[in-house]
Amino acid sequence: MPPEALALRTSRGRTALHIAALYGNTKAAVILVEKHPTSLYIRSYDQNQLPLHFAANSGHKDTLLYLLSVIKEDDPVSKPFAYPSGALLLYQAVDSEFYENKDEDYWRYQPLLKATLRGDWDSAKGFFDQDPDALTAHITDAK
Repeated sequence: MPPEALALRTSRGRTALHIAALYGNTKAAVILVEKHPTSLYIRSYDQNQLPLHFAANSGHKDTLLYLLSVIKEDDPVSKPFAYPSGALLLYQAVDSEFYENKDEDYWRYQPLLKATLRGDWDSAKGFFDQDPDALTAHITDAK
């Protein structure tokens, strides 16, 4: 199969990597990224989300950690950790309870969670201005 075939999309704009992330198939994600690395940066049509959002939202920590390890945070097109993509990812990670100190982190991120749920991106951006490392600083490898 040519690598370009891995960029084919469903009617919702999801690639094979989105589907692997959605179901937590880390082994498939590794293969798909090796064959077609730009799949990491393709956003779905229906939710405008990257594959790593699908892993976070579905509660697949191992897949999310893998995707975070290979994605380039300074990609000029997808800007995976910029606003509002980064705020949504943080919300999904907290909501899926991927943080080490769940109670402490819940209260720390509650203003961001509320702003994200309301779609109040200005308030959420203020949170990132105060805590720029919030997105990845507390996600742990512990299961």
